Amino acid sequence: MNHILRTPSISHEDIYRAMYGRILLSPPVCPIEKLILEFFQFCTLEPQENLFNHKKAHWEVSPNKRITEGTIPPLLREAIKEMKLRMGFSPLYRIVEIDPLSRIPERRHALLNLDI
Repeated sequence: MNHILRTPSISHEDIYRAMYGRILLSPPVCPIEKLILEFFQFCTLEPQENLFNHKKAHWEVSPNKRITEGTIPPLLREAIKEMKLRMGFSPLYRIVEIDPLSRIPERRHALLNLDI
């Protein structure tokens, strides 16, 4: 029986509600003598702090592979997916060069939704 908490929580009540609901959906066939909980895929705050800090970042993006060219670092990709799950849409945009020689500044660049 697997259950994934979509929102981070340190509350034992959230974990209890998730487990209680799962047990009600598929009750055990015999009495439970031993219950083992396994928690995994925890991460420290360090990757999130370094997500937008290019000086301390764990990942290196070469000059020829920038976000504007389509290469998105894995940590940023995960953060965008999580924001999209929570909000229902991707609130991030990327700047794309359209007509760099245009006299009108609005025609030089455009914002495109960064949808993954």
